[in-house]
Amino acid sequence: MIYEYALEPALVVDWALANIGRCVGQFGLDYRRLVSDFPKDWKGLVYADFLARYDYDYGHPDVTNTQPVLDAFLQILTDCMVPRKIDLPQESVWLSEAVKEHSQRPFHAIFARERAEGSPPAVITERNLDDVRDKHWWLPTIRTTPKSAPDIALNLRPLLQAASQIFIVDPYFDASKERFQKTFSEIMRQTAMPPRAVSSSPVISLMTGVERAFRERDKPTNEQELEKRRTEEGKVAVEIMRQARCHLAALIPNGLSVNFSVLKNATRGDPLHNRFVLTNVGGVTVPYGLDNYERDDGHCAKDDLTPMPQGIYWERWKQYAEGKGVEVVCGPEEIPRSRR
Repeated sequence: MIYEYALEPALVVDWALANIGRCVGQFGLDYRRLVSDFPKDWKGLVYADFLARYDYDYGHPDVTNTQPVLDAFLQILTDCMVPRKIDLPQESVWLSEAVKEHSQRPFHAIFARERAEGSPPAVITERNLDDVRDKHWWLPTIRTTPKSAPDIALNLRPLLQAASQIFIVDPYFDASKERFQKTFSEIMRQTAMPPRAVSSSPVISLMTGVERAFRERDKPTNEQELEKRRTEEGKVAVEIMRQARCHLAALIPNGLSVNFSVLKNATRGDPLHNRFVLTNVGGVTVPYGLDNYERDDGHCAKDDLTPMPQGIYWERWKQYAEGKGVEVVCGPEEIPRSRR
């Protein structure tokens, strides 16, 4: 799905000074490679390295000429980062600390200026870009995903593990049905599984809809019918919430909770149909929904879980995470883990 890279700050400065953008342009959601904010305020370390090369002389011609290039590079590299939130000692060596962090909570790769003697295979340099067999840079193609709960959750794991905010959007999610319970349980398990790259308690939201309870041809045609429809939507939403409270609490791991909301088609905006898993580090489209589909004869359908390109991701993030273009009928209500 997505791949997290520790990127040496001094290397970004080298690229900016040489005005070489070929590597920078290979990062971002469109390419499934995200830069790790390692250490915390990684962007500040890049600027510090850049200015230190000129004794912090802001008026130096090279600083003036290079800064617009560096700013453009950093805009691409920091547009969507994995926030590890780790402080390093003032005089620490970045590569040594990155290797140490990798031994505890692995990156996909550590992109460094040079590869030191005895470095793990995950440490790569620009030379690795020319080897099309190198798995640390040349990423595998996206394949179809068996529509079983474990397979869906396992494919979502890179996002779930790197996220501090998770939004599960499925207008047809039915907490009373076992096939949805199975997938929800597996997603929760993968989310909570150590070692997590970021917060051990991500904020999780699950959004479903009321529209499945109504037929398309029964749309209100006047104010009286509209008022009746609102009342019916409210009743449906309360029952959906009750079912979620009843069936999901026992499936939530210790230390986590889920904010559950019931939506309706926005008066002005997209109707509820598509299914997504959105996080603060990227999103995935799940065309056929988050339900387990395994038949008794062993056959398992497949789905096309697809990482969102950057433009689509930001639009859907604004819609669901920021609430621009959705109408909430009920919630959000926090569902903690059941104490039973």
